Amino acid sequence: AYPASLPNVIESTCNKNLSGFTVTQIRPNGTWNDQLGYGLVDAYASVQAACATLTVNFTDQTVTTDTTVNSCGDINVQNVTVANNAKLILDAAGETVINSNFEVELGSELEIK
Repeated sequence: AYPASLPNVIESTCNKNLSGFTVTQIRPNGTWNDQLGYGLVDAYASVQAACATLTVNFTDQTVTTDTTVNSCGDINVQNVTVANNAKLILDAAGETVINSNFEVELGSELEIK
């Protein structure tokens, strides 16, 4: 299953810079053409738009080996301990938010990119 917003993202990011694309009406996700619909699907633009709304929740973890958490959107961290000389890397294209109960023990590392 996919998120309910996925069709909206795909439709709203379609390429309308096409020969013969004339607007016949406006629909909820942008301009519409009777023959071409919303336009040509732009997969890259769709993924970028979907990622902008993504939040990875990294919660209730004890990190004891080197770990990287990646997100093309945001990262939300809560109730995490970095121990055993491990390194935690938080790599988000958006924001990284560290909430309560976060600890980096002596000898361990945290890197935020």
